Amino acid sequence: MGKSKKDQNTDTRSLVDLVFSWSIRDVLDENFYRNQVKRIPETFVTVTSYKKSFIPSLVEETHADLLSNMLTLSNAPTCEILTIVDSDGPPNNDLSYDILYKRDTETDENLKGLMYEPQVGDIIALTTVRPKCIDDLNRPPRFYHIAYVSKANDIDEFPDDLQFKILSSKPINYGEPDTQTSTREPLFAVCLMNLTTNVRVWKALKSKEGNTKIITKVLKPKSDDGDSCSVCSFKGTCCTGVSAIWPTICSENLNESQEAAVLNCIGLSQCHHQNSVNLIWGPPGTGKTKTMSLSLFALFQLKCRTLTCAPTNIAVLEVAKRLRTLVNQSLECGTYGLGDIVLFGNKKRMKIDDNKNLRDIFLDYRVKTLNKCLVPLSGWKHLLESMIRLLDDPVEQYSLYLEKRANNHKQNSQKNEDDTKHSEDEDYPSTFEEFVKKKFDSLCEPLKICMVDMYTHLPTSCISLNVVKDMVGALGFLKSIKSSIHTIGVANQGFTLVLKDIKVPGSIVGFLTQLRTKCTNTLKNVPINEYALRNFCLENACLIFCTASTSAKLHSVEGPRPLELLVIDEAAQLKECESAIPLQLSGLRHAILVGDERQLPAMVQSKISSKADFGRSLFERLAKLGHKKHLLNVQYRMHPSISLFPK
Repeated sequence: MGKSKKDQNTDTRSLVDLVFSWSIRDVLDENFYRNQVKRIPETFVTVTSYKKSFIPSLVEETHADLLSNMLTLSNAPTCEILTIVDSDGPPNNDLSYDILYKRDTETDENLKGLMYEPQVGDIIALTTVRPKCIDDLNRPPRFYHIAYVSKANDIDEFPDDLQFKILSSKPINYGEPDTQTSTREPLFAVCLMNLTTNVRVWKALKSKEGNTKIITKVLKPKSDDGDSCSVCSFKGTCCTGVSAIWPTICSENLNESQEAAVLNCIGLSQCHHQNSVNLIWGPPGTGKTKTMSLSLFALFQLKCRTLTCAPTNIAVLEVAKRLRTLVNQSLECGTYGLGDIVLFGNKKRMKIDDNKNLRDIFLDYRVKTLNKCLVPLSGWKHLLESMIRLLDDPVEQYSLYLEKRANNHKQNSQKNEDDTKHSEDEDYPSTFEEFVKKKFDSLCEPLKICMVDMYTHLPTSCISLNVVKDMVGALGFLKSIKSSIHTIGVANQGFTLVLKDIKVPGSIVGFLTQLRTKCTNTLKNVPINEYALRNFCLENACLIFCTASTSAKLHSVEGPRPLELLVIDEAAQLKECESAIPLQLSGLRHAILVGDERQLPAMVQSKISSKADFGRSLFERLAKLGHKKHLLNVQYRMHPSISLFPK
């Protein structure tokens, strides 16, 4: 079959546009890009040639992935479309549509497990039947027609809002209902593949604005600077931050090479005058994850902004769990400090609900929690002010309660005179003592939750340890008050006596008023909407964990301090082109690749791309090129006479 230049031009199109340009015959032609894919070199002259060399293989891999899914079409997740309307898409784009779909509740064994929940990045086919074979995608009156899901709701959070937005490859004419039957032809969305990671790689390879310092560093073989820099920097570090954390690191019984790797990471965190890429190389069982966790713990204590990536969610979660355990043992005041650690990504794929020990550092959970604490009418400020008013003048608060109750009672009586006596019996007013206890209890517990949530989830850069200690002290005083008012009577002057018994410098009201002022000043720069909070948490985090693909979202985040260090776990399992996503983050100065190039490489769908070395990792290429001076020999002897590393 002939191939026009338009069909195969990869220089000016977006990846989505390129996929849209393929006819169904193009997709089914497994040799469609064979002549364009060349072997990826091991050395490069320029950054541009480096990034450009991966593009043909990426396109071929995308093509092969789509072809593979076409061949198993009967198993593709499918949903029925209910409505399609024009969407307010990008300027000059009339191919954007909003779709309402039906949540399939059929129990047909053939459809079981195929309920389609659209995800951003999905490539879908629009058909008039549930497809069982490729021919069903290309039958009249609706021939092969695909679209890209640009926005989708999470049905766990919005179970009644089954909508998603698409960018279509061509105009959609859904048609009017038949005048006789008042029915419209059925229309289905069939998921063919998810393009998210490929699009992110494409953008990273096409970008002309990213940070290329580290990529430039790895272009030439046998780079010979960096070690002296680490030694130089470490001399100035030994007597400062390291001395406080070294006992914790030593308690983990590291061997000599693991200890050297941790020290090297610390040294890199102090280097500001050049860029470097180091390898931590070791087969399974040599303690790579342990070494990396302790390195990250040291970087956390030194406040070095670090991004930790891995090819898969499983690998990311494993490192985050180990780091969280180490950090828990070092926190000085409750959970204060966890706000400096952020894990983010797809909640379902990461199974965060099954990893409760990671929930406190998961970004989506953090943003929702902080948002509840900061909302004006029910958050910490409202609760604290209400508590201050109650403790300052409980008699006045009781009077206001009686006045409000009388007004409500009068309004209810006017609405329904027949139920007045019943209402009086049911809503008999509380006594002063009952009111104080109920009011105090209704404020105390949510205020405690708000305080703990705030110092748990806020970055330490925006809330000081002294303010947190005042919060903890206030919660202790309130706990004592609660215990007292439930033990003894508080009628008349009893409540005043209870407050006097609480040993607070000045008075409990004065202490809480000062705390309110401190918190207000502390939190004045913290945003109150969820979108801004999300960026705020990422901008101010010390350690960030995500997959290499998801790190693409960090390119739009600009904080007061840029990320300084990149750590890639299981680096030998990550395609080199995918590592280009985090390597180009703004401000990044150093990268540490952890892995073993003797393990199986990343999976590649296309045989053509595989032969072109598309599955090769950056770790493997640097190891082959002999970057000895960037290699930290994490050596571990399984037996005194057997070394797992060659000399």
